[in-house]
Amino acid sequence: MPTQKQLDAAYMATALLHSQMSKAKRKQVGACIVTKSGVTLTGYNGTPSGWDNICETENNVTKAEVIHAEVNAVLKAAKEGISLTDSTCYVTLAPCLSCAAMLSQAGIKRLVYLEEYRDLSGVEKLKEKIIVEKLLTN
Repeated sequence: MPTQKQLDAAYMATALLHSQMSKAKRKQVGACIVTKSGVTLTGYNGTPSGWDNICETENNVTKAEVIHAEVNAVLKAAKEGISLTDSTCYVTLAPCLSCAAMLSQAGIKRLVYLEEYRDLSGVEKLKEKIIVEKLLTN
């Protein structure tokens, strides 16, 4: 039986793998949500399906229509009718405040992130409500 540390590393590896599918030039972000029954949902940052998948303006600013990785994973769960109550979200970059609010509302009980975002208000707010851990790599 794998330890929680081994599971965290494996699911973060899945999030990292999915981050590579992002067309973003500034920052490729991946997410992996694991439900309490073991269903795995993934996402990465990008524009909505069928839209021009250019994530930044010519001035290298992220476009407003770019959907964050964790939002894409939550939207996939909604589309498939999968409950996220008591699930864990693994994300390669700590969530912004807006994504943190959405994760909390979706029922996520634990967040594991790899890198810190420049604004840690999302992480700080989530710490008031759920378990938040930064994955330590060796």
